[in-house]
Amino acid sequence: MVDIAKQGAYSVKTIVTIWTAVFRTVCYSFWTLNNNSRCYFFCLIAGKGTKGMQKYIILEKGRKAIFAILNDAWRRYKCFLKKEHFSKYKTTRERLKNHPHEVPEEDFKNLLEYWKEDHSQEISHQNAQNIAQLKYRHQIGDKGFAVIREKCNEDKEPPTQAEIFIATRQSKKGKELDQETNLAIIKLQDLIEKDGQSSLEAFQTVCGKEKPGRFRCHGRNSTPTLLRRNEEIVKLKREHAEEIKQFNDKIQEIKEKQRKEMEAMEGKFQLILKTMLNSNTVGLNIDALAAFL
Repeated sequence: MVDIAKQGAYSVKTIVTIWTAVFRTVCYSFWTLNNNSRCYFFCLIAGKGTKGMQKYIILEKGRKAIFAILNDAWRRYKCFLKKEHFSKYKTTRERLKNHPHEVPEEDFKNLLEYWKEDHSQEISHQNAQNIAQLKYRHQIGDKGFAVIREKCNEDKEPPTQAEIFIATRQSKKGKELDQETNLAIIKLQDLIEKDGQSSLEAFQTVCGKEKPGRFRCHGRNSTPTLLRRNEEIVKLKREHAEEIKQFNDKIQEIKEKQRKEMEAMEGKFQLILKTMLNSNTVGLNIDALAAFL
């Protein structure tokens, strides 16, 4: 048993085992762990124990994204547990009878008590209301927005929010889009193609302006500050690349000029040589040859 999470007096002990899906373990609040604990937990899940700490090194710049993915996977697993082993049954007896085999019964009892608390019920109800209010939900499942952006990045220019919005709202496997999303896509395309609005203006007209601290169609971990910083970095790289290109072009221009001058000089010397060979050297006008050069 490994005690991996605590919140107040609440504690859940769990058996950590290898699980092909990602998690086959139960803890109360994985996201409350600090970075070192999360790295350790990640290695345990991978089946490597403490030795895995040396192999599965998560760089600082990638930790936020990795932990967000782990948090999402953990949240989905908890949702699955509650849906299949709590909400599906009406009585505690039925729930205990059908508890998940990978979760010890005592641990599952603790989860049942937590899910039955008024505070937990209020949070669940509020979350359900928030989800019901979401509009234009994407159709890409658990595929990352970064993957979609990379596919849309054919001309080496970052795709716009409008392009990502349309790409992530396309119907899959013959399923029809809901009418609201379909109308939003049509309106977005009309504003850009017919009304001449910029991609940003059209997107904000359809979806509204950005809320503080977030930036839509860029993934969960993207923020306006981070995107501005990345844009500045890209801009500096482009300026640097342009400076290098101009410098190289200037060098090539100088080399080409020198080559032409050398060719011209070589031609003059050859002409002088021919003149000297074909003329009487006694009557050769040295001053005229010097002027020719």
